[in-house]
Amino acid sequence: MKAILVDPFAQEIVEVDYSGDWRDIKKFLQCDLFTTVYMPDTTDSIFVDDEGLYVENQRYFKFASYPQPLAGMGLVLGCNDEGDSVSCESTLEQVKAMVEWCDEGTSVEPMMTFIAFDEDDTKTFLHKLCGD
Repeated sequence: MKAILVDPFAQEIVEVDYSGDWRDIKKFLQCDLFTTVYMPDTTDSIFVDDEGLYVENQRYFKFASYPQPLAGMGLVLGCNDEGDSVSCESTLEQVKAMVEWCDEGTSVEPMMTFIAFDEDDTKTFLHKLCGD
């Protein structure tokens, strides 16, 4: 299936063939763990190294309206109603228009935020998330 690989080291964005085996995502990204970033106005997602912020000599890219640079390689794939990866609907040109390379030497500090909810906050959040 069609996927698009974002390589901030070579500063290239190319179409690649994805087998459908989730283990191949790790090979494309050259990592052990990955996570997804949802793309605006599409069913596509970009897979990135979940531990990319901890890699030395890392390269970064900015992606669409995502608030912080993404670390390492990125792989764009689509998603069907069952949650399975499918060919991406974005074109190579669309992805190229959403990527901006970060300067060599860019770094992003890892951070984690915890937000405590009381019972009323939790009910309000779940109501907004799930509806009635």
